[in-house]
Amino acid sequence: MSVFLVAAVGLLLFLSSIKKTGVEYRTDFFVGLDSNRDDKISFIEWMAYYGGHSHPIEECARIDFYWGDCNKDEVLSWKEYSLVRKVGGEKFGGSSTCRPDISSQEKLSRAYSDALARENVLIEKYKFKANK
Repeated sequence: MSVFLVAAVGLLLFLSSIKKTGVEYRTDFFVGLDSNRDDKISFIEWMAYYGGHSHPIEECARIDFYWGDCNKDEVLSWKEYSLVRKVGGEKFGGSSTCRPDISSQEKLSRAYSDALARENVLIEKYKFKANK
């Protein structure tokens, strides 16, 4: 009987932790980036992981922050992150309601330029040092 009770309590704790973090279970990656544990990934938290990379924005997942931040509030909520993640796959990359229409090479180039311009504004705003 006590083994059943321990298992039941464990299951309840697990289920309550899922409910506490939202509708869906947050991935370990999302939780790992969320250093202040506010259930949102800020620009600084995202760039702490991706900002040190020296490859161009077209080749770096740091652009996913801009494509995922649908409401442009400079943070990725779990909903924004998971929506783009589900649609785009492992490295985002797919289309979503937030991501610009990039059906042609010219549009793709403009989308990257726009994301880079936005990144430059945020880097200046937050005095973040990044290798681009």
